[in-house]
Order: sequence, then C-alpha cells, then structure tokens
Amino acid sequence: MDYSQKLKDPRWQKKRLKIFERDGWACRYCKNETKSLEVHHLRYTIPDPWDEDDSNLVTLCDDCHRLQAGKIPRSSDFWPVIKMSDGTFLKGPKAEIVGRWS
Repeated sequence: MDYSQKLKDPRWQKKRLKIFERDGWACRYCKNETKSLEVHHLRYTIPDPWDEDDSNLVTLCDDCHRLQAGKIPRSSDFWPVIKMSDGTFLKGPKAEIVGRWS
C-alpha cells in the first residue's frame, strides 16, 4: 500500500478526526477555524500514519501546511510558540521542541 492509499484508510481517517478534535478544529499555528484543515506529522517515525503517537501530529490549515512543507516562503516572524499537551512547546518551521513550560 503506498502512502496516498494509507491516507484513505479508515484507521487514518479515525486518527485524523481525533487530532482535529484534540486541537479544537483549528490550525495550531495561525488559529484559523475556517480554512481547510490537515494533520501534519512533526516527524515521520513509523510507516503507518494511524499508528503514529498523537504527540507527533498537529492540526494545520492548508496554508500553514504548505508553509511547513516549504511550498511557500517562510518568515521567522510567522511561527508562534505552540504548547503541547505534554508541557513542551514548539516553534519554528520544523516545529522543534524548544523548551518546557515552567
């Protein structure tokens, strides 16, 4: 099964809805609630996307996802800090862990 087929798999569809729900049906970067949403992998760690740990997935609008993928120019001012449920926070075009809330 190639990756595009995996994205149509019911197990992935269930997982992506779970991530959208967790993230309040809004882009975690720009907070937009009206644009088309996608689930972005912070890192690809396993072959089957539905088995990915939730902490490695984030909801992005289609514009932020294209920006993240390098399909549109990046501005360092664009990236807000994102607080994750485990207490870490992320920033930057690769969403690196840059610290922990105190």
